[in-house]
Amino acid sequence: MKVVTIREHSSLYSTEPALTIESVIGEVQETNEPLILVRDDKPVVAVIPFSDYERFTRWRETEMPPREAADNGFEREHAAFQRLKPDLLKTHYGLYVAIHNEQLADADSSDSELAKRIYAKHLFPVDIELVSNELQSFENPSPEEVWDVSL
Repeated sequence: MKVVTIREHSSLYSTEPALTIESVIGEVQETNEPLILVRDDKPVVAVIPFSDYERFTRWRETEMPPREAADNGFEREHAAFQRLKPDLLKTHYGLYVAIHNEQLADADSSDSELAKRIYAKHLFPVDIELVSNELQSFENPSPEEVWDVSL
């Protein structure tokens, strides 16, 4: 992989070769390796061979679930929690439970510890809920409107 620094030419007599899109494309085609463009010591663009882009696109389509599928999966797991809740109230009251594949996957008194274990196992989608008779409420403060009336 080659790294190229982008600099603004401050002089008409610069000894550095001008960076053009043609030279970038030519470099990537010739070497068949990625080329990273850097400005102010920070990578800003990666130019990759088209075959790498095609391979990445295929990977993304097969390995990453579409957003709709993820949403549907979560809704399915949440519905399963609601169905299982009467039994869970008897066996896991006061605990957090993880529902995966429409069944109990794990439980813990700490939601964060439970989440760490579930994510380490790469279980997706998953619904983590507190087993309780009480309705869960979440505080979501709303912004206040402030009027500045200067006279």
